[in-house]
Amino acid sequence: IYVGMGIVFLYAVFGGMKGITYTQVAQYIVLILAYTVPAVFISLQLTGNLVPQLGLGSDLVGHNVSLLSKLDQIVTDIGFGKYTTSVPGSTLNMFMYTLSLMIGTAGLPHVIMRFFTVPSVKAARSSAGWALVFIAILYTTAPAVAAMAIDQPLGLIH
Repeated sequence: IYVGMGIVFLYAVFGGMKGITYTQVAQYIVLILAYTVPAVFISLQLTGNLVPQLGLGSDLVGHNVSLLSKLDQIVTDIGFGKYTTSVPGSTLNMFMYTLSLMIGTAGLPHVIMRFFTVPSVKAARSSAGWALVFIAILYTTAPAVAAMAIDQPLGLIH
């Protein structure tokens, strides 16, 4: 912790806002790797699919049932409605919720301030675009992690 604090302190003192931007880039790399790497391996173990977002809709390894069908069964067995129940307009609503979360995250003050540390407007737009791509990766991995994590404690994998 002290080494990390020292590095951030040195970046802030000697690099200013641009130095702090690099520390935030490093923090986000650690965050996204810590979140997506286990998701990739869980998806690979459960479905044989390397991409968790695609693994959510895949069949389970060694079973002739899809992950979502098994999840529906598990959730209804404990007394809730089906996980995959479709409500009219829900696809558009879910897309809009996800979009608003992504734009809201990109619009946080500590994120917006980083766009002022680039040399041009074109670089700021590119930086914002890449921020949205990585935020999308993180946000679309969450449902897959949630669905695959519910199967683990209930003994689906032997």
